[in-house]
Amino acid sequence: MPLHPIRSILILFLFAVLAGTEGHARSIEFESGGDCDITDIYMEYLECENGQFYIDFEFEYFGTSDSFILIGNGEEYGTFSYGELYYTVGPFDGTVETIYELIIIDSEDSFCSGFIEFSSIDCGITDCAVEGPELFDFYCDTDSTYSFLLAAEFIDPGNDFFDLWVNNEFYGFYAISELPISVEGITPRDVEYDIVQICVNDDPECCAVLEFLPPDCLEQSECSIEIIELFEFDCESDSSYQFYLAAEIIEPGNDFIEVWVNEQYQGYYLIEELPLAITGIIPMDIEWEFIEVCINDVADCCYSMSYQAPDCTINSLIDHTSSLDLLQTPDGIIVTGLETGQRYSAEIYDMQGRRISQSVIPSTGRIDTRALNAGVYQVIIGTDEQIVSSLQFIK
Repeated sequence: MPLHPIRSILILFLFAVLAGTEGHARSIEFESGGDCDITDIYMEYLECENGQFYIDFEFEYFGTSDSFILIGNGEEYGTFSYGELYYTVGPFDGTVETIYELIIIDSEDSFCSGFIEFSSIDCGITDCAVEGPELFDFYCDTDSTYSFLLAAEFIDPGNDFFDLWVNNEFYGFYAISELPISVEGITPRDVEYDIVQICVNDDPECCAVLEFLPPDCLEQSECSIEIIELFEFDCESDSSYQFYLAAEIIEPGNDFIEVWVNEQYQGYYLIEELPLAITGIIPMDIEWEFIEVCINDVADCCYSMSYQAPDCTINSLIDHTSSLDLLQTPDGIIVTGLETGQRYSAEIYDMQGRRISQSVIPSTGRIDTRALNAGVYQVIIGTDEQIVSSLQFIK
């Protein structure tokens, strides 16, 4: 609307008074002809948006009418009522350096005025851009969440880091140089599309948003272990045994399995190494023994079964057709009946099952026991293929 002639004259007068003033923010008060007064004008900047900014301002007043007119830089911003906590005005151009002013004029007393000037702030628009993002290599996790790889291209980011939100929740803070990154454990929303947003760190204007169709992880097969098989059982000379383990594993969500035999932990193994040799099993004094296989760190994905272990006691392993005889002497054990050209070995164990010595039996057939401490021992005689004889003796 056109300004009142008296107001126009006042504004021209104000511009003349203020010509050449400098400073970031400066408030000037003018005396009115009556009791009206506008004082203590205070302003603060708001954040830049698309190269422009707004300001909030407040002031003290008394003896005024009900409203005031706000003008500045040759533009009238409108008529406002007194009594608000603060007033917001703008936008102002933040891409050039200039001085802005605001003039507050009482609606009924043109000489009742206040003035403030302020400089522009730098709202320069950079060339920062995020191209993408690109999501690929989706896969479902065992808990019905999903994961994927994220790639994106940053142009003039002005920062080495970016922030990531998934489904409107902050996910993490990453170095741009680490791209592509793995984004794991995402819970799908109850809508058709999920959302990814990435922004240059500390630059909310340099972002990219992507809606995408997540994988349906509710219909995926749950982790399971099937077709477990134990084969090629073999007894060791210390009465323990070993076997090979084979299994088919579906959707494991992990690269390793853990194995227990007779509730004793045997270790963890790579799934890709199946079938596995499980060694050093000490037989239980029961008819059926027990094995359990679980996916590492997935306690509810296991398979267990019972099986009959081989009889690996010494008596069961001895070749009873052997013609060897064992005779104890004060200094050793004499073995007779050795076949010419056959290699025989002797292993001596204490009553706790610990192997004390191992040696090849010489052609004389004498096994030296002079170094043994007093006690009860068992000597086991065998070839490369089998155990052929044993003797329990006291030293």
